Amino acid sequence: MFFITTLNQNIYISAKHFNPDIKKNLVSTLLGTVEGSNAGPFGNIVIVTEICKKWDKGKLIIGTPSAMFNITFKAITFRSFRGEVFDSIITNLTNVGFFSEAGSLQIFVSKNQIPEDFIYNQKDKVFFNQMSPDEKFSKDSLIRIRIISVKNEKNPNQVIGTLKGSFLGLQRKN
Repeated sequence: MFFITTLNQNIYISAKHFNPDIKKNLVSTLLGTVEGSNAGPFGNIVIVTEICKKWDKGKLIIGTPSAMFNITFKAITFRSFRGEVFDSIITNLTNVGFFSEAGSLQIFVSKNQIPEDFIYNQKDKVFFNQMSPDEKFSKDSLIRIRIISVKNEKNPNQVIGTLKGSFLGLQRKN
């Protein structure tokens, strides 16, 4: 799920950047530091949408030629929750299940969470349906998955999914 979140970040900048372009350097450093990073309970920062107009004066760091600026900004963050459904691409298959990705979200689906009709073929590295052999999924297949567990609350980008349920599984192109 996506959220618009207000966050703060301390940005450290060296004295060589103390010039009229300091705000430009701070913004550039902020974007490079936070975009794509994990914001803890808020999920991953996808993009910074707005930077607060009020800037503090910064604080000199004693013993170093740099200063710290606390910057408040708004960002779009992404976090997955139990019960959400995602379309994802399979990246790796093993005899115990498969891994897939939906953007930055890494999903593992255990063999126990794949319908019983599907069997893993070690030679071809595919799961195929014994009742309908034409129905199979392999690396790069598009698959619809429901999240059943977030592995680690500190890193909500690693989740466990299932294919058991209505409208889940292999997605066919029209």
